[in-house]
Amino acid sequence: MNLERYEIEWTRQAIKDLKLLSQKPALLKNLERFLELISENPYRYQFPFEALMNDLQGTFSVRLNIQHRLWYTIEEESKTVVILRIWGHYG
Repeated sequence: MNLERYEIEWTRQAIKDLKLLSQKPALLKNLERFLELISENPYRYQFPFEALMNDLQGTFSVRLNIQHRLWYTIEEESKTVVILRIWGHYG
């Protein structure tokens, strides 16, 4: 059993998104839960995520609520999950 955790890395855009998200406690709580699960194992089906296709291949998405999604990629060599976006899925 591999207990090695994945590091979480944030893009500049995700940091900007986080500032918006911090004004919404329910969304922030969902984000914290997902980050904990992703850092344990980003591949285990423990929440409804989807692998994106075409020009977004290699990117995963999970719904925080009806409007907002967490978008991330996984860098397996460095055991890092890179958070790309967390705000404004639907315009």
